[in-house]
Amino acid sequence: MFRAKIIATFAIFMGLFLGLTYVLVSSDFETQIRQSQTRELGMVANSIVEMNKVETASLHAKALFFASGVSLHGALMGEGATDEEGVMDKGQRHLKTHEKLRVQDITVKDIIKSAAGKVDGSRLPIESKLKVDIAFVLDNQGVGVAALGKDRYSWFGEDVSKSFPIIASALAGKWYTPKIQYWMWSFSEKEPKQLYEVAIAPVRLNANGRVAGVVVLGRAMDDGKAVRFAKKIFTDEEMKGKPEIAFLKGEAVVSSTLDNKGQSAFAAAISSLESGKIKIADAEYNVVSKEIGVFEEPIKVAVFSTPQLRPIESLSTIIIILGVVLIVIGISLLFFFLISFLKPLEELESGIHQVIAGNRDYVWEQKKGHALQSGFAQALNVMNAFLQGKPMPDDENPSGGWGDMPKGKSGGPAPKVQGVAIPGMAPRPKKKTE
Repeated sequence: MFRAKIIATFAIFMGLFLGLTYVLVSSDFETQIRQSQTRELGMVANSIVEMNKVETASLHAKALFFASGVSLHGALMGEGATDEEGVMDKGQRHLKTHEKLRVQDITVKDIIKSAAGKVDGSRLPIESKLKVDIAFVLDNQGVGVAALGKDRYSWFGEDVSKSFPIIASALAGKWYTPKIQYWMWSFSEKEPKQLYEVAIAPVRLNANGRVAGVVVLGRAMDDGKAVRFAKKIFTDEEMKGKPEIAFLKGEAVVSSTLDNKGQSAFAAAISSLESGKIKIADAEYNVVSKEIGVFEEPIKVAVFSTPQLRPIESLSTIIIILGVVLIVIGISLLFFFLISFLKPLEELESGIHQVIAGNRDYVWEQKKGHALQSGFAQALNVMNAFLQGKPMPDDENPSGGWGDMPKGKSGGPAPKVQGVAIPGMAPRPKKKTE
């Protein structure tokens, strides 16, 4: 029972010690992992913000290039589209403007093609291969004249200035370089509106010249944008474990690398975005968000990823295995040492029972290296000899017991009897008499 208590106490103590060690180590380890991951997500978000600035600069440069075309300015002013009386044919103006707009587009593509293979960053922003999703021209009344793109050839006549006040500002000649805005746009009521980043550039020959119209170029804020950024930032080897990317308009997701189900779950949890953590489909994500522009609501990019806690899971497994091994080894060693310590003491007890049973010649053997057993064995041997009147075990001349003491001759001195000093058995000291 004594052994079992000691072993159980040891096992409980080791279990508590290892459990406390795991909690403290894993907690500190998890904190460090989360902080490190948040820093990495912040770096990715900053990279996206800077890349978006480059794309915005490219869009800005392309819009400025389109608007600077002399032939486009002339087409918008009605050159080649007026009759003998000076009345402008809007249909002819549409055809002429579309042609000039297409020429500008081809010229830009040729510039981009000629820059292929050159060192990145060594050319002007106009040479970026960024795809322009919408391109159209308005006249000096803010009415659509021509647009590029599939099924856009016949588009004209829509008054865009009614929906976007910035058009009136551009036509008033208040500024020359393009302005960047975010528009919810579609070419007809039958098409769903989509968010675009657009560059609005007044068409004029010089800073003080007459404004003939406005060029609008735009890129869609769709899932292709998020995927494009992810491919630019991460290598093929990193794509599996890459963070997710989402572009937000207020609390609406306009572009992401998530599937439809994941995007819906993310949109439902956007309200907790500023906390640095967001829960999507029962999984917790660390998230960092940055603002990239302003619409009616802020336009943000969010970069988020599940905490990479696999090292902690591995640590948990290692601690469990190590703990079991240490407990098994500890119990084995403890059991061995208990046996080694208690067995000699049990032999002392066995010898006592033999003496009680009548074996008065029993001698307790002293074990080397076991001070306690050796002391008890010596004391028992002395006690047994004393009680039986036998020579003491350490007597140098064991001639016999007390019964064999020599009798003194007449007239000689009486023999001296010596015993063994037993603590507590000495006579009391005599009191001094005054």
